[in-house]
Amino acid sequence: MKKILNLLVMSVLLTVAFTSCDDDEPSFDKKPFANTELLSILKTKGFTVEAGMLVIDNKVSETKTLDLSGTKLADFTGLELFPNLTELNLSNNDYNITFDFAKLPANIKSVDLSNNNLFEFKGLATVDVANANVTVNRNFDKMVLPNTAKYNVETLPFYFKKNGCTDMQMQNKDGKAEKYTTLREIPDATIREYLKKALPSKFEGDKLDIYKKFSLDESKNTLSFNTVGGLGTKITLEKAPTTIDGIQYIINDPRWEGIFTSKFKKERGENFNWGTKKSAFEKGASYTLDYIKIGEKVRKLNIKNISTNILDFSNAKSLYGINIEENETIQKIDLSNTALFTKGEDNQSGAGDFLILGGCPNLEELILPNMTNSTVKPFALTSFELFDLPKLKLKKVDLSKIEFFRVTLVFVNVPNDFEVVYPVNLDYSFLKERSSVELGLDENMKNKKSTQEFIKKFNFKKNRISNTLMRFGDKTIGYRKKVGTW
Repeated sequence: MKKILNLLVMSVLLTVAFTSCDDDEPSFDKKPFANTELLSILKTKGFTVEAGMLVIDNKVSETKTLDLSGTKLADFTGLELFPNLTELNLSNNDYNITFDFAKLPANIKSVDLSNNNLFEFKGLATVDVANANVTVNRNFDKMVLPNTAKYNVETLPFYFKKNGCTDMQMQNKDGKAEKYTTLREIPDATIREYLKKALPSKFEGDKLDIYKKFSLDESKNTLSFNTVGGLGTKITLEKAPTTIDGIQYIINDPRWEGIFTSKFKKERGENFNWGTKKSAFEKGASYTLDYIKIGEKVRKLNIKNISTNILDFSNAKSLYGINIEENETIQKIDLSNTALFTKGEDNQSGAGDFLILGGCPNLEELILPNMTNSTVKPFALTSFELFDLPKLKLKKVDLSKIEFFRVTLVFVNVPNDFEVVYPVNLDYSFLKERSSVELGLDENMKNKKSTQEFIKKFNFKKNRISNTLMRFGDKTIGYRKKVGTW
């Protein structure tokens, strides 16, 4: 009996002992995790994942720094489950153009964005340039930015001066992170000296300060980078620059309301025979800029021989004169937010709207403002020219509301299925002086029924190719209409 009693006591003690051991084992929450991409990354980094859920264990709770470099992660949903996470390494993630800091959890205080191709930085600050008002939306202890951040003039300079980040760094051209500054180098001496004369208020020594204001006169200056004389064009640069890097600091600035023009070509010479119908210019120097975002007050933009991967017109609310020629790389141009086709009477003097796009062999997408809904009077333009755009996917341009054009309509070397809805009511009664307007067409466009009807209705006459049309090449067919008092 005594043995039986001892066995029962031992059994009870063992049960209690095992129960105590079970109670000592930690019990962790498991959180659903919809961001499967991040969950997969976390699993490779040793975090516990069970049935599509993150186990909130000591490793999660104690993590302060997370290296997500090279992962290309764009969705940060789920990081809020890390209660003590304050630092993210997002370098080498192939981020392109824009990074939105609003997508990061609020507890992140340090972020490394080095070695990414970023130009725009959202979510940091709300900047009201007109009223000099800056509101910081996110404060950081440390921030490392890529070298491309130097071109941002909309947000970063104002955020920096407002002290939104304690330790703000940016990579230099060699990839080394250095203390952020608003001073920028203009690499080419020719461009630098020109800008120092045109915009002295913006310079400290040889460096341009992207934070400084323009003087009133400077803000409306015309910046003319021309190495070509003749045909009414003044030479402004004595020699072709080695690079035009740095002009973005002006064109992109939301405070600059001037005009930018470039013409890097070499004229054939005084003895050129205009009667040969050959182009009056040889193709000259060409330059490449990765990214231009035209500021909201820029009025006219003439860029020739400058290739760009991206020309961003989304802020170009004041832009009404656009001339883009010999851009080898551009694939898309969206002009829907510009002021094109809004100048009305200014076009009577030839100082109004114009759109000239040519020599862009890879341009596929062209988005124009909605002309059919325009209420401007008179609805007119100075020139509308599309030429040497072999890949253009735009099928039709509706110019039916145009009441007059002051100089030219040109459609040369565009796809065969491209159609133009021509103006139906041209009125040149305002013109008192003797003048003329011109059509420049290739054989395909000339033979279209709509073109022939337009030519006949408004009495355009086939004409020896003029100096104006000669630059479109020897396959251009010229038509002329006399207007004004003859």
